[in-house]
Amino acid sequence: MDLNENLWYLIAFFGLFGLCLITWGVKTFLPNPMVYFYKHFLYPLLHEYLPFTSVHAFISLAFLFANIVIVLSPTFSPGWEALQSKIALTAVVNIAPLCIGGRAPIIDTLNVSRNWYNKFHSWLGVVVSIEAVSHSLIAISLRPKSQEMRLSGWIGTTSTISKLLVALSCSFWGATTALRICKMFYHQHIAEVMAATHITSTCQVEVRLSNEVAVYPGCYFYVYFPIKWYPMRWIRYNFTYSITALVFWHPSDQDARAVKDMTFLMSREGSHASAVSQLQMGQSVFIDGPYGKDLCLETYENVVLAAKGIGIAAILPLALDLAVRRRNDNRIRERMQKINDQQLQLFDEQHSSKGKEKQIIIQQRKQLAEEREQLFRERLYRDAVKKVDVFWSLNHNDQIEWASAQLKHLQSMDPDNVGQFSFGGMILANSATETPGSLVWFSFPNYWTPSIQTIPSLDVFGMQPV
Repeated sequence: MDLNENLWYLIAFFGLFGLCLITWGVKTFLPNPMVYFYKHFLYPLLHEYLPFTSVHAFISLAFLFANIVIVLSPTFSPGWEALQSKIALTAVVNIAPLCIGGRAPIIDTLNVSRNWYNKFHSWLGVVVSIEAVSHSLIAISLRPKSQEMRLSGWIGTTSTISKLLVALSCSFWGATTALRICKMFYHQHIAEVMAATHITSTCQVEVRLSNEVAVYPGCYFYVYFPIKWYPMRWIRYNFTYSITALVFWHPSDQDARAVKDMTFLMSREGSHASAVSQLQMGQSVFIDGPYGKDLCLETYENVVLAAKGIGIAAILPLALDLAVRRRNDNRIRERMQKINDQQLQLFDEQHSSKGKEKQIIIQQRKQLAEEREQLFRERLYRDAVKKVDVFWSLNHNDQIEWASAQLKHLQSMDPDNVGQFSFGGMILANSATETPGSLVWFSFPNYWTPSIQTIPSLDVFGMQPV
């Protein structure tokens, strides 16, 4: 064993000994370092700025690992020049989906989750940036002369593969954009503003379309506002900028989803605050949609929906739709049961009656049979949902006015509180001083709530605690 090997042995030995001392010191001040790390570093820092779930993180790391394998394959030491070329080619390939943009009409067409797409799009940009920086560093280290690097850049830009990939990306983006524009102008969803109610930091806009459009719970539209600048008024609408607006509520007639009247709940904060605040009755807006994905909540037994602030516009239509579907099934089943009971009663009376009275009973049985046949033709949804819980966190107690009409509609489904669609509210705040941090909670069916003191916020829309 020579001197170098002894030196490495001493470094490893004392390094391990020093690590044990450091670990002992940390354990002295922090009994559980892992919990401290999660509480003070991982969740407040990493999860706040990178709100990835475990599945998102796994897919992102798998995508990064796949790029590394592609760059280093087939041999894991291809040389710096080959590595530079592979990194450049991989970056150009990754730029192709990145050029689709944030709106991505193809994503709306395929009904891919917008949340998933945004996270993948951001991570793709990070990977492309890393590859571009790596390519530049390798190029600078191999060719320190600026003239040679400039010449290499021109050659790479004008290469056939780069041209093909850029052309495909532009063609794909152009085709999807042209398809979306054609769809917009073919349907011509021009809506007239029937009412614009300003409530705290939002504006509840009721519009009436020129033609019917099929909507569903959770769908959203792109809303284009009229142009105010006089020289460009001949265009009517600003098609370069739009805001995303959820259909807050629509008549839940399950057999006729095509409607003309819709309601949007728009925020008056952000870059579009001025345009939303200037909306008035009689103006017209151009809407494009609907877009969105059917969440199929009716396939789950227990549904829990949570929202904060204006997020109630996204989840309340889902809850109301489940309630309407359940009420439809209950109505048909209850009526069928009553018809069966009446049929049995009339059948017994028919045997003991004679003459004209018997003919009246026969006619009544015939009418009940026709009504029963008509009920058989109506649709039963047979949802698996047994319980729906909705939690709504309010930044201000006045925000409950946003959903006053919808909550009235929900309560009207069970006005006698017989247990099918009862509504209850609980506000964990001082309503008199309007302390922030309020919470509204309601559930159905078979809702039970303890006794609640008088809640002034509920009086806004004429509801009393149950």
